[in-house]
Amino acid sequence: MEDRNEEAVYRLNIPVTEDIIEFLHKVSLRAKSSGGKKLYKTTILRGFIEAIQDLENEGKLDLTGAKDVDSLKSCIINSFKNFS
Repeated sequence: MEDRNEEAVYRLNIPVTEDIIEFLHKVSLRAKSSGGKKLYKTTILRGFIEAIQDLENEGKLDLTGAKDVDSLKSCIINSFKNFS
């Protein structure tokens, strides 16, 4: 992977619910309490996206039937379950 300092970075504004903000906060604190350090929300989201990119790069991301958030979520979860 390239050094992040050399990559073009784009700002993306997305609307999220309060539940998602709370979840990201919990993930951040969990990382810190398990020996890591507190993570920024953007770091967590980038990690999630890069994990999905890894599935895609390995040809393991199956988006068959993805039509909305719920079906996309199911496709991603199933792809992770089948990743080996």
